[in-house]
Amino acid sequence: MKKLILFVFVMFFLVISQNVEAKGLIIYHDGPNLETVEKLPTDARMEDGTHFNIGIMYKQFGLFWMPVWNYSDAQYVLVSDDEKTYYELNETELAEVSKEFNIELKDSPSPSLWNKIGLKPVLVLLVIGIIWGYLPSKKKNKEEV
Repeated sequence: MKKLILFVFVMFFLVISQNVEAKGLIIYHDGPNLETVEKLPTDARMEDGTHFNIGIMYKQFGLFWMPVWNYSDAQYVLVSDDEKTYYELNETELAEVSKEFNIELKDSPSPSLWNKIGLKPVLVLLVIGIIWGYLPSKKKNKEEV
């Protein structure tokens, strides 16, 4: 009886199985990344009515939604609440906005710690693991006499 149940079970899964192939999917992103640095009051709106905050913009490459490399200098911009739209500011406009809302900004903006480091430690550990795996083992088979 057990063999019959096992046979039916195996046949059932063989009949309903589907072909599956690995496609080598690599998810990456490349382009501007936005971060909010200072939240502004709700009355800080553009002419079209969208609320904005002071943020930074820099270009970034990432794998699997994790940052790998920042390849441009960060600059202050006005960032929408959803962090999908930004408006570039020159030095005088930035000074006006920071004076109007009484905000002190650093001279040189920098990304958050996560966006600076990101996936780099994981990639370093992966490379070390690959190198470690290719190194010959020092264990020698000792033959008993």
